[in-house]
Amino acid sequence: MVLLVGSTSIVAAQDMGIDYVDDNTGVVWFDATGVSASWSYICLNGCYPGTKNGNRVERTFSGLTLGTTYSINAQIQDNTTGQITPSGSVTFQNGGGGTTPTCSDGLQNGDETGVDCGGSCAACPTCSDGNQNGDETGVDCGGSCAPCGGGGGSSNVVEAETGTLLGSAQYYNDGAASGGQGVAYISSQGAGFRLTNVPEATSVDISYASQFSGGISIFVNGQDRGDMAFPSSGGWVGNYLTVTFNTSVPAGATFEIIYQGGDVALNVDQLVFNGGGSGGGPSCSDGIQNGDETGIDCGGSCTACATCSDGVQNGDETGVDCGGSCGACVSCSDGIQNGDETGVDCGGSCGSCSFDALVTSAASGSDDILVGGAGSTQPGYTMYTWDNDNGGPFSQCDGGCATS
Repeated sequence: MVLLVGSTSIVAAQDMGIDYVDDNTGVVWFDATGVSASWSYICLNGCYPGTKNGNRVERTFSGLTLGTTYSINAQIQDNTTGQITPSGSVTFQNGGGGTTPTCSDGLQNGDETGVDCGGSCAACPTCSDGNQNGDETGVDCGGSCAPCGGGGGSSNVVEAETGTLLGSAQYYNDGAASGGQGVAYISSQGAGFRLTNVPEATSVDISYASQFSGGISIFVNGQDRGDMAFPSSGGWVGNYLTVTFNTSVPAGATFEIIYQGGDVALNVDQLVFNGGGSGGGPSCSDGIQNGDETGIDCGGSCTACATCSDGVQNGDETGVDCGGSCGACVSCSDGIQNGDETGVDCGGSCGSCSFDALVTSAASGSDDILVGGAGSTQPGYTMYTWDNDNGGPFSQCDGGCATS
């Protein structure tokens, strides 16, 4: 029976209980079937944050006494109807006061460390146990583990803190986060972050932390791709979970995580874009600086990156080691003697240098003529001397020499 009062509902006592863990420990739970439970508080001798687990919210309490009847209540946020506040009295019993934990009830209860695994149940699947189990698509890969190889495309890690903040979101520091940072306060309308020029992908692994379970909106190139559902990690920092969101992301796209109405708050650590390209990792033609590259698709195991002194026209150069991001290339019209020019903008690979007409004859009666550019301000280039004083001290002409 459910009694509705305004936007608050009171749930009858049979919809709650205390599961026995040991003689002093129990899990207080409340039915939350059909409720978003974006956040919850469970109260027994004080109120504490609850966790959504299947169709119920719950919290483990210690210091209990077998046979004691406890008053319990909760505040559960439903994004459609408002707050649900169930309350009642339950006796803590061994096997009573609620369902007895089993290894097949679809809940993490009793001494389990995961849902129906760990503790007195079978060991929980891990990404290093040598078996294909859990949600893996291969042995210790796929699902919540690292993507499987074998030609499935490359995987590119992008830290959330490299994006642009949106709304009231903020960067935060946490030593447990990859790179020591992430994006927090994705908890109000329009809050989130934007990544630009992301790698091509068929799925995105998102590492996050949240005290609650729920969903968050994903956008690619401004298009709403739906909500990414996620379970609670148990807190806002210190422990991160990873979920895979399957969607097509074209190379160079804009990828956004933005809080919308009905979403649940979370902090985001990093993203891994999976399945783009045709290789199993970074390549020298993926348009991204990754692997051991020192530039985009160059350096490291790729070809050397272009420089302005490598003797090759490459990069954005318009000539050998000049133009583009290097210095301007030499030209035959820059008003400077440079390159292989022998004069200003002439000689070498430019046209030959030209000078003013030379004097080719001397006026009668002249003895010594300086031959230079006619009317030129430059000094002469060659000295010629005509000597007619046959037999003089400077003449070597004897007989038969011209007299003029």
